[in-house]
Amino acid sequence: MVQATTQIPTKLLRRLVETERTLVALSDELEDYLLARDPAFLRKMRAARRAHRLGKTRSLQTFLAA
Repeated sequence: MVQATTQIPTKLLRRLVETERTLVALSDELEDYLLARDPAFLRKMRAARRAHRLGKTRSLQTFLAA
């Protein structure tokens, strides 16, 4: 008879979960690092901030209604 489940020690499962959390955090940090050095992304962000300061934005309700 084949068993449908495999038992994993709690300690190992906790280590796997912690490793996954660490990898997700590392991935986020790497993405931030790469975007912070991408000239095209930085231009778009500066333009968006400028438009926001000048009031050239729409509310989400207005955007969704269009």
